[in-house]
Amino acid sequence: MDRNDSAELLKALQPKTVYVHHFDEWRNSISEGMPERNLRRAERFARDVNSIDKQIKVVIPKFFETYTLE
Repeated sequence: MDRNDSAELLKALQPKTVYVHHFDEWRNSISEGMPERNLRRAERFARDVNSIDKQIKVVIPKFFETYTLE
């Protein structure tokens, strides 16, 4: 999804929080965690969301951590 698609989607949905997912590496074991290049992609997406709407909280989950939905 490109930035224009993201902007249109976020404006239509008006989320309070976005949980970033699908940046993990499904071919590796979970103990290896998220590769650095994938983490950078997730962080870039988070910056894109922030540039569209600073009120949206963006969460890049870490493996085995608990997150409470608000």
